[in-house]
Amino acid sequence: MDDLLTSDFEFLVVTDGSGKWQDHTGGACAAVVDRAHLVKFTVLAQSSTTVMRMEFQALLEGLNLVTNHPDFYPGARVRWLCDNKSLVEGVQERNTPSTNHDLWLLYDYYRSVIDITAAHISRDNNNLLHNLCDLHASTLREVLADYVENNINFDLNNK
Repeated sequence: MDDLLTSDFEFLVVTDGSGKWQDHTGGACAAVVDRAHLVKFTVLAQSSTTVMRMEFQALLEGLNLVTNHPDFYPGARVRWLCDNKSLVEGVQERNTPSTNHDLWLLYDYYRSVIDITAAHISRDNNNLLHNLCDLHASTLREVLADYVENNINFDLNNK
């Protein structure tokens, strides 16, 4: 982590999202590292979603942790690492795609109070935080998918 959190940044945010188009469930995870090298995770799962939405949600959840951190101040510098190249490029270039407008609006708020530097990392990497985010996001997605598929309260039409 020392090489990822330099004096140029107050926070490191590492994210990953998971989704499966067949069942439309997703999971997201963000890890936030502060200057003291303390790590805090946040996770979420959602039904009726997409992979791209979960990737973006992971970033927003991480930025939310940053703004609620006791050491946060407006203009804090954040380095964000993500394996979704198109999302990283979209954030870097501020190219708003035709989907997820609600998430872009929330991102615009965070961008107004945080100095965000986005960086793409390969999906196949040795970054412990990214690998943990990948594990948590995909596991949470599977838990939600299983819950929705097997809980009788989600199948009211077949009673």
